[in-house]
Amino acid sequence: MTLKNEKKYISFQVMPRTLETDLVKIGKRLKEMRIAKGYSSYRNFANEHDIEPKSYWRLEQGVSDFKLSSLKRVLDAYGLNIEDFFREL
Repeated sequence: MTLKNEKKYISFQVMPRTLETDLVKIGKRLKEMRIAKGYSSYRNFANEHDIEPKSYWRLEQGVSDFKLSSLKRVLDAYGLNIEDFFREL
């Protein structure tokens, strides 16, 4: 039964803790790889490899979920495949 004056609240989904942890680990690894390649700035790396800087920053920070195709594009810039990346993670 629904009340006419019932307030509806928007609920925000929160990522499970394990997913957040995994995203942060992935981001940390990407940042380590960037620095190891000699890029002190994520912007320089992103621009040089035709990747949207804000999107790359979000990957490195682990602040949002991403498409596998986005990760693959970044890994291609590093000359690394997905299997090897996760093996080293």
